[in-house]
Amino acid sequence: MDLYGASRDDLIQLILQQHGRIAELEQQLARQQTEIATLRASVRQVTQQLGEALATTRLPTDPPPASPPPRPTRMPGLKPASARPPRPTKPRQRRPHGFARRRMDPTDRQVHAVAACPDCGTPLAGGTVIHTREVLEVPVTPISVIEHVYLERRCPCCQRTHRPPVELSGVVLGQGRLGVRLVSLLATLREVGRLPIRVIQELLAALWGLELSVGGIVGALGQVTRRAGPLVAEILARIRGSPVVHADESGWREDGVNGYIWTFSTPTERYFLRRSR
Repeated sequence: MDLYGASRDDLIQLILQQHGRIAELEQQLARQQTEIATLRASVRQVTQQLGEALATTRLPTDPPPASPPPRPTRMPGLKPASARPPRPTKPRQRRPHGFARRRMDPTDRQVHAVAACPDCGTPLAGGTVIHTREVLEVPVTPISVIEHVYLERRCPCCQRTHRPPVELSGVVLGQGRLGVRLVSLLATLREVGRLPIRVIQELLAALWGLELSVGGIVGALGQVTRRAGPLVAEILARIRGSPVVHADESGWREDGVNGYIWTFSTPTERYFLRRSR
């Protein structure tokens, strides 16, 4: 048939014939796959039966089976139980808490299953849970940039404009753009982790894609120092008001300069002071 010169009815008739032929071939393929699966199961059963028969059949040319060596009843050199004095049994001391690894509540669940039978290709659904595995992972997320937009609105009655107060004391420090949690992270990495400024800069860029200059990080740490001044003064005042204070002195070299550090402590407060003498 000339497909380019055929009419629309001829093409439709040809398509219908092809659809019928494809359906017949699909049915034939399904029957053949079922027969193949049946033959495979039969072959496995016959192979298993043949292996069991060969394992239990002894040929005339086979040597006689050797008798197994006598099984020792006790370890060599072990004294009889009657010769050993009985040991006093002590009650087992219970631990204050368990040290086994505790499972955590999953934040995400991924189900693994076979979509189709590998033998006959039949689609599979449902299933029974036979194994679970817990994997701990740290999410890598970009830095959050929050834009605070302030709108000015006019009252239709008195025709006065009103603006919301600019109050972000619990969100950002001063007039800067670094959030409180970010500044707290910088201070923790610097003071608790003892990381250099360059390492903190590279860590922020690698984990969160945040590009901060060395001056910006130093400025944020300076803000934390200034904000902590009144809190440190309160700690010192409470230590001075305590009936008992524990003090200690030790040599402390910092930035290549020798000096001394003093610690003043109470059961609830700690105060550190470094001087050159």
